[in-house]
Amino acid sequence: VPCLTVAMVKTCVATHLFQHTWDTCTAAFWRKYPNPFSTHVLALDTISRRYDPKDSTLESTRLMVKTNKKPKWMDRWFGDTTAFVIEHSLVDLKAKIMTTFTWNITLGTYMFVKEKSVYRVSSENPNWTECRTEASVSSQLSIGSLVERFGVERFKYNAKKSANGLLHVIDAALAPAQQALGQTTQSTTRASISVLPQTVLADQPRMA
Repeated sequence: VPCLTVAMVKTCVATHLFQHTWDTCTAAFWRKYPNPFSTHVLALDTISRRYDPKDSTLESTRLMVKTNKKPKWMDRWFGDTTAFVIEHSLVDLKAKIMTTFTWNITLGTYMFVKEKSVYRVSSENPNWTECRTEASVSSQLSIGSLVERFGVERFKYNAKKSANGLLHVIDAALAPAQQALGQTTQSTTRASISVLPQTVLADQPRMA
């Protein structure tokens, strides 16, 4: 796994509470793209998928192609911002916990972003789902601190869009049943996003 070894890493946490069951949210996760809130995701392909009947676990690896707009001051260091991103996930059907890891395998010298998301049944309501996403952002550029701050702000912005994208897929899947019942409700989510001290995330990969 190509990653960076850095002294300082910006970290951020986003939590979302979806008022839908874990089964509904995780099923929607696999059909999340495309959606109008994630137009920066250009392509998505499954590399591998393995189900273990003994443990009732599903392990998957997917490759995504993403792009993001950048501020003008980055033009000197960044050209094309299209990046290839690996998504590795593990779904524990018995425990009802889905854990996903994503990290970019290109442009890592400029900005390396590692995310870990955990979807589990909400402790507040067994029919709801909570998702906690931890992200780390690092850069090896001479203006690394500026790039890292930009990366954190971009993560906070994309975290909201990601949640809205999942809700969009859920609403689309539930629409026929809701229409049959004469309902037109739109899903919402409660969110909390915070920036943490500069520490390395747990499970942070490193370059040999």
